[in-house]
Amino acid sequence: TNSYGIYLNRTTNVTIQNCQVNNFTIGINLNQSSNNTVANNTARNNTQNGIYLSASNGTLVTNNTANNNSYAGINLTSSSNNTVANNTANNNTNYGIYLRTSSNNTITNNTANNNTNYGIHLRTSSNNTITNNTANNNIQYGIYLYSNSDNNTITNNNANDKWYGMYLLSSNNTITNNTVNNN
Repeated sequence: TNSYGIYLNRTTNVTIQNCQVNNFTIGINLNQSSNNTVANNTARNNTQNGIYLSASNGTLVTNNTANNNSYAGINLTSSSNNTVANNTANNNTNYGIYLRTSSNNTITNNTANNNTNYGIHLRTSSNNTITNNTANNNIQYGIYLYSNSDNNTITNNNANDKWYGMYLLSSNNTITNNTVNNN
């Protein structure tokens, strides 16, 4: 049985702010919801995701801490036109920030360090902007664009990781002014 700290289903114009959502299956879950704000929350030690947007658009996810979750700190699946900014997503079992089939999102000024697999991972996610993030000391890759993650812009990020700072299996991406060291 899944448990949720906070669950929005088909909801618009809601603000989730200043909450502690720990030790659930998913800390904060937005499903088929739009134009919401998730701000200044802590979501940790959840058995799947700290913050999860599924088929949710136009949401601002900002100033949250999503650490020590068993799947991802912040997960966007089939979600578009969202802004994920100024969050910390560290020490998660798989991903710090994970986008799957999600396009036209802005991922900026986040920290995604010390995650078991990847700091920031895009899978079948195109036309996203990834800027000014730090993805250090992740076990595999700092920033990873898996197949069919095309036409993304990756600018001014720092990625210093165990295997690769950045790893791309996609086409037509723009990569400028990033720092990749000690890989």
